Amino acid sequence: MWQQESKSVYDNFVLRNKTLILFFVFVFFLLATRLFQLQIISAKYYALVSEKQCLHIVLERPQRGKIYDVNGDILANNEISFAAYFYPFFQRNAPSQETINKLQKISRKKNLEEIIQRGYKIGKSVKIAGNLSFEEMLRYSEQKVALPGLSVVKESRRKYLSATQNAHLIGYVNEISKEELDTTAEEYADYQPGDLVGRTGIEQSFDSYLRGNNGGWQVEVNAQGKQTRVLNRIDPVAGSDVYITIDNKLQEVATQAIAQTVSGRGALVALDTKTGAVKAFVSAPSFNPEYVGTPKFSIYLTDDTSPLFNRALKGLYPPGSAFKIISLLGALENGNISVEGTFFCNGSLKVGDKIFHCEGKHGEISAIGAMTHSCNVYFYNLALKTGSAVLEKYARYFGFGEKTGIDLYDEKSGLVPGREWKFNKFKERWQTGDTLNMAIGQGQVLCTPLQLAQMISCAANKGYIYRPYIVQSIKNKQSNEVLYSATIDKRLSVKASEKNWQILNKALESVIRNGTGKGCYLGSIRVAGKTGTSQTSHGTAHAIFVCFAPVDDPQIAIAVIVENGGSGGTAAVPVARKVLEEYFKIVEVKKEKDDKKQ
Repeated sequence: MWQQESKSVYDNFVLRNKTLILFFVFVFFLLATRLFQLQIISAKYYALVSEKQCLHIVLERPQRGKIYDVNGDILANNEISFAAYFYPFFQRNAPSQETINKLQKISRKKNLEEIIQRGYKIGKSVKIAGNLSFEEMLRYSEQKVALPGLSVVKESRRKYLSATQNAHLIGYVNEISKEELDTTAEEYADYQPGDLVGRTGIEQSFDSYLRGNNGGWQVEVNAQGKQTRVLNRIDPVAGSDVYITIDNKLQEVATQAIAQTVSGRGALVALDTKTGAVKAFVSAPSFNPEYVGTPKFSIYLTDDTSPLFNRALKGLYPPGSAFKIISLLGALENGNISVEGTFFCNGSLKVGDKIFHCEGKHGEISAIGAMTHSCNVYFYNLALKTGSAVLEKYARYFGFGEKTGIDLYDEKSGLVPGREWKFNKFKERWQTGDTLNMAIGQGQVLCTPLQLAQMISCAANKGYIYRPYIVQSIKNKQSNEVLYSATIDKRLSVKASEKNWQILNKALESVIRNGTGKGCYLGSIRVAGKTGTSQTSHGTAHAIFVCFAPVDDPQIAIAVIVENGGSGGTAAVPVARKVLEEYFKIVEVKKEKDDKKQ
């Protein structure tokens, strides 16, 4: 009977607690399922996560790729320096005060004790000194016995040949910022804290080729996050070498020539007329890129000559009388003038109630004479016949108002004004005076020295424009494989008759033989060019000169701007002449001597 009673109690218990029992069974089933998932299905995944959590990478940065000029001279190299690191996983006990005091005597860091103690406590390697001299490296090495966690390693530091001369061309590097690391921008996705980034010039434009890949040591980390031992080493991969079209000797000559001008400020761009390759690219004054990140760099931040500003790429100037090349060809092509036709210049032209001046009184003067002596009155009359629409159209044909597409960042596009632009900008109508000013390269029209060089190169090539480029090729340092090779981008931009091109070239050669550019006469090497004086509201006018040579087989085109230099013939022509002399290896040419030979 007691058995029946026990069974009755059991059945009653089950009935009353059936829900609770089902709940425990369900929970057990969930736990069993999750355990199966973790230990069987996801075992590989969590093993990988665990491995990652117990490994720490101590980075070793690669050597950055070198940059070579067209003659094989190294313009950007790497200099081996030394740095001292403290690796706490080699220390059984905290560094003694005696040891720290010894290190403090040879260290330039005031907070060295704090750095070492922090590194020991958190179990992470810390850099205690960088850019050590050879003597400093030896002094640190002597302390390795007293402090086993101390290690002196080699590091790569950027070194530049002709550093100041090439700063705006080559650029510079510095450490990636926290803001850049925190950004979601794809360009910084592969960077680590402490990595170097190209900031301007070629260093910036081709940073992905130059930087290489980090290597280093895989270090085991314990549960407390402290590094315990080195497991593996991964060799860093050096960056690729970049070969550029620049001739460093031309750079030197151009830099020195601008430095000797009245202001010492300006820019020069020289292009290969057959390819678009940039042969010289100078902005003055400049800066020393090796000062970046040092107290010395502050001198440039307060310099009112703006040495950090890349004038060749971003400087915007009225082209002055160099624009007359565009005005003349546009008028000839549209049939507004003939080469034989003349206008009378008495030193000025009155239009309405305004007077537009010329630099001289040229009398009756034709197209060739007007270009030779830079007669403004002739071009005022030309503009009245031609109209602003033609000037605007041909300015764009010659590449003004848009970027050239050079392989550098931050190029400016300049400005080609017109009726629509003026109304949108100022809510004002275009005036006749605007057309006259535009015809002589004044008013609102703006261009860069690079655009001026492209313009005169286009004239040399009878309407063909080559996209300027600086980087010729990039090669893998290990395999010598060519990773990048420049392609020549040529297009017919200015369509004009052969007759009108001949008239223009005859006028430009006359500028050199008989006119404002005769300081660039080189005898048997025929030069064509145009001087200019670019008015500015900040002091003396800028001096401008554009040219190409030889006339019968153009090879090089040059644009020069000397800020506040005054006359183009006085300030800018001598700069271009020195570059041409170096390019053609001429020592000195005298017109009289050449005339006798002829």
